[in-house]
Amino acid sequence: MGFLAGDDITAARLNRLQPKQYWAQASTTLPANNTSADIPGVTVTFTTEQPNAIYTAHLVADFDWDVATATLSSARIKVDGAFPINLFAVAQMPSSTERATNGQTYRGVLGSAGSHTITAVGTTSANNFINVYSSLLVVVYEVV
Repeated sequence: MGFLAGDDITAARLNRLQPKQYWAQASTTLPANNTSADIPGVTVTFTTEQPNAIYTAHLVADFDWDVATATLSSARIKVDGAFPINLFAVAQMPSSTERATNGQTYRGVLGSAGSHTITAVGTTSANNFINVYSSLLVVVYEVV
């Protein structure tokens, strides 16, 4: 949204014109045999000033296998405690001791103003873990 003729221009409104970036990297690995577990350290918390702020999130998950498996492993985001959409970074490795770094991009609207938390959640197979090279970049666009 822009400014109309005669509008008051405040520092707070001008600050909302600038997108804000938040980034987190995994602090430790997510071990094998996990179902919908938070990836350690891959969480961003931020505060929006107005309702209906738009976010984009780019999740990168680094999967690592000890042995061959036909089981899928995946990662996705959780926004304020809920899964907003079923888009996954998914990997499966048919040969042993392989790695895959996969990404997924998300876009959504934060309906209310205030504190928000976006977390990366992973599911690992019996022979797979998610590495510390995993990360999350969130960009928030406020409503002016």
